Amino acid sequence: MSWKLALLIVVAMIWMIVASLRGGGEKPPVSTGDDYLESSTPLPAPVAAAPRPKSAPSSAPVATPARTASPAMDRVACRKASEPPRYLDLEKIGRGCRLSYRRSDGTEEIGSAKTSARPCIDVRARMIRKLEGLGFSCKPSNL
Repeated sequence: MSWKLALLIVVAMIWMIVASLRGGGEKPPVSTGDDYLESSTPLPAPVAAAPRPKSAPSSAPVATPARTASPAMDRVACRKASEPPRYLDLEKIGRGCRLSYRRSDGTEEIGSAKTSARPCIDVRARMIRKLEGLGFSCKPSNL
């Protein structure tokens, strides 16, 4: 075996070892999209949008409804006697999700995902534990 071939083999082996130590080459488990059902409060099925009338010209602007609580939203209310309530809103968007945290001084998006609701559910669980540690009582809330 020539020294060039031996060097190439050694470099390839070192590259594979470094890649495995960094986690390279491993793919995360594929989500079926149904893992959001493991939530303590199941999310309702998304509602299909109504078809646009064919008579409307294509250049006409389409009115966008104000962002309100959709049927695919799950809310947890956290209350403490001395403070205004705080809300964790988990919204199912297609196969993904968005998690918003609302308090008296505003709303902040604290989590989102495109292919699974699991990351939002995990962040929501951590936030609930954190708020309960601060003396809040968190319960699912009707929208």
